Amino acid sequence: MMRAIAILALFAAGCVPAGSGSGRRGEEGESCTRARDCNDGLLCVAMVCVPEDGGLPMPDAAPVDAAPPTGAGDAGGGEGEGEGEGEGEGEGEGEGEGEGEGEGEGEGEGEGEGEGEGEGEGEGEGEGEGEGEGEGEGEGENISDREPAFDAGPPVPVDNQAWSAGVVNLFRMPTGQMEVGLGCRDLDGDGDRDHTLLPLAPLINGFVADAIEAGDWNFILLALELRDVQAPGRFHLGLADGIFINGSHRIVRDNLDDAGLPLSRLEQVAVGFGEMFGDTPSLRIAMDVEGRLLDLRFLQARIRGELALVPIVPGQPGLAVPGAWITGHLDAEGLAIALDFVPPELREDIEPLVPPPDVDIDGDGQPEAWGLCVHLRADAVALDAYPPAE
Repeated sequence: MMRAIAILALFAAGCVPAGSGSGRRGEEGESCTRARDCNDGLLCVAMVCVPEDGGLPMPDAAPVDAAPPTGAGDAGGGEGEGEGEGEGEGEGEGEGEGEGEGEGEGEGEGEGEGEGEGEGEGEGEGEGEGEGEGEGEGEGENISDREPAFDAGPPVPVDNQAWSAGVVNLFRMPTGQMEVGLGCRDLDGDGDRDHTLLPLAPLINGFVADAIEAGDWNFILLALELRDVQAPGRFHLGLADGIFINGSHRIVRDNLDDAGLPLSRLEQVAVGFGEMFGDTPSLRIAMDVEGRLLDLRFLQARIRGELALVPIVPGQPGLAVPGAWITGHLDAEGLAIALDFVPPELREDIEPLVPPPDVDIDGDGQPEAWGLCVHLRADAVALDAYPPAE
């Protein structure tokens, strides 16, 4: 390698070796590649013709031009002079070995550093990937996708021989995709969780929260034939409008049928281990709203959540719901009925925000329904005048 560099440097400077293809032997100071390139009495040392007895007059670039040990030995051997050969080999070998050791150590250190850096980078990447996968796998389950892991048994009769009640203290529609992912369902199988009325959620949530806090809206959950929330079984969950009067809650009579049962109810809800699982193709929502009967159908209705029976008065427990989700959809008729019952002061703000339908229930490729999901909680209460007198 050192020889090649020397040749290229000399060629670039216009000093082509004198013996290269010319047949002429070089004079003192001219370049050479072997001994016969120089005239008698001259030796080719470090690619320069020099006097035999003139020592080694190396220029400043001598270390670059120095030939490796084999070259020096060849040159000495070519002349056949034992003394010169011995000196040439000794010096050549010494320089060669020194350079070889130096290069070897340098390469060794370089490889060591390179391997160390490579191992460090590999460990760092591995740790990063592990942390990322762990966070992704930790995402929560959607409660509305749950199915009972037990046999709830046969249907139970619909009556009010055993009942318990709770009053809703939270009725909230999701306002962002994170909340949608917690409890809303994919109603038409397109891979998206359906909450078409999300743009309306902030306005409706504010209105409902204010009404609950002021005591103007008492939404009653009424459990019928619920005797145990831990043992697998079935019960019926009624939804009714209520009033708070003289320190107690009462269901508005117009929300009950002639037998005293809620007009709006999910029947044969499975219960076990503190959870409830209710589904119905059509849930009737019928309740009095300021003297008017709100009566519409909430389709593909489902409720999933936790529940408990809490002692309120001797022999009469209350119904507590720490958290539950009601999901389903409204068709065009149901949405029109719902909007008609929106207070006038809110309707002009809400109607422009109603998005087009985006749930394709019948599978014809044209969406015709509005997905809806609500998160709710309820406190256990005692009811006054229930069941109603005949």
